[in-house]
Amino acid sequence: MKTMATAVARHRVSAFLSIFTVILTALYIVAIFPRKPHYSSHLPTSRPLGQGSRPTTSRAVVGNSEVPLLQTPSPVLPSPPVATRPIQFDAPAVPAELSGDYGLSDEQCDLYFPDLYQEIDRAASYARDHGNISTDDLDISWKKDGLVRAMIHDRKLYILNATYSGAGYNIRRSLAILGSINRAMVAYQGPIPDTEFTFSVNDIADPDHVGKPVWTFSRLAENEQQWLMPDFGYWSWELELVGEYEDVRSRIAAIEEPFLEKTAKALWRGAKNNDLRTDLLRVAEESGSQWGDIQEIKWASRTRISSHTKGNAIPIPEHCKYQYLIQTEGASYSGRGKYLQNCNSVVIIHKRRWIENYHHLLIADGPHQNFVEVERNFSDLPQTMHDLVVDPANAEKIANNSVKMFRDRYLTPAAQACYWRRLLSAWSEVSPKPELYDAGDVADQSKSLVDVDGGRKLRGIPYETYVLTAFDQSLNCGWFRRMFRRC
Repeated sequence: MKTMATAVARHRVSAFLSIFTVILTALYIVAIFPRKPHYSSHLPTSRPLGQGSRPTTSRAVVGNSEVPLLQTPSPVLPSPPVATRPIQFDAPAVPAELSGDYGLSDEQCDLYFPDLYQEIDRAASYARDHGNISTDDLDISWKKDGLVRAMIHDRKLYILNATYSGAGYNIRRSLAILGSINRAMVAYQGPIPDTEFTFSVNDIADPDHVGKPVWTFSRLAENEQQWLMPDFGYWSWELELVGEYEDVRSRIAAIEEPFLEKTAKALWRGAKNNDLRTDLLRVAEESGSQWGDIQEIKWASRTRISSHTKGNAIPIPEHCKYQYLIQTEGASYSGRGKYLQNCNSVVIIHKRRWIENYHHLLIADGPHQNFVEVERNFSDLPQTMHDLVVDPANAEKIANNSVKMFRDRYLTPAAQACYWRRLLSAWSEVSPKPELYDAGDVADQSKSLVDVDGGRKLRGIPYETYVLTAFDQSLNCGWFRRMFRRC
């Protein structure tokens, strides 16, 4: 009887351990593959090709081959705003030695980049018309991930608070933005205003439509309260196919060829993470894609390409070997656009929903045309490519206009620093002045430092210290993910 009881007990323990192992394995899988936020409920929608009725087709010749042309138009969508005042095409060229200078004077910024600041002026005007920025607007408790609250006081950058989760992806983006701000500030000899601000490093700053006046990489036209800033890629992108921004520009310059000597096809690589990218791949397949090199890339993680599509990957500088480069939006905007516009190539962009800080400089037609716009579902892409390929002189002109507008002027490192300082200045004029010290309990040092001499608690952490401690102190990572070293 005792032996039987022992066997039953052992069986129960074994069963319990088996169940526990299954649960532990399931939790481990969840820890490894965290669920990505689903943004579709917050975005305007359009029916992609392949849903409902099929498009009608005709045929055209591209090169030496006939390809079908999809005739079904995509839904009519307004493109982002164009320039609200005439663009100064006759502005003096940016000297090569100044294009990488982060410390240009205000006069030089205005001289070389006169049309850069439209989004700043728009946002500042909106803030003034709606009672300016309040202290409550600076609170970041409304969102659990991807927000940073910081201040500048006496030309020194402090981080007051940040909300992070996951494995540190947004911390890296935050450090890039903070580094860009600090670089633009310390390289400059003029005055920097004291100011306090908040920014988001998520692809979508406000998915729940809270309506805060936060700084963000891109916005929808209706989000007028948001302020646009340059994205983290102007500092660096950790992906092996990209890298530090100035280095990318140097690598492009080293291999750049005359337009007419490049491969006369349209190139695109990317993840199939939304309907419009699915449409692009479908259009390329159904038309035969003699006009393009369109292939999907799959990611094993946020920064690592899966092994079975790694052979399709092309580093950013290598994109410039093609005459035509296709840019697509991603979860919201896509950070790839600025890299493509550093090439002496024709950039083809679908009708856009998401606005970046320089998009008012995109010109879709006329003598100064600097990109080619197609329907959002790419239904007219084969015909567009036919028109471009049979008129290489016009295509070359578009590429040259792009180089003059973007690579050699508004996407230079110097331009980004000028933009950051103008953003800080304009924001400071419509927002509360920051307080350097906290009036709270001096003994509470959990989130701030204490000034030894005066016994006052300093609000926030100096930037120089924060970059060393952000991953240690700010990462919101659960015990289970820590146990398996997922963060």
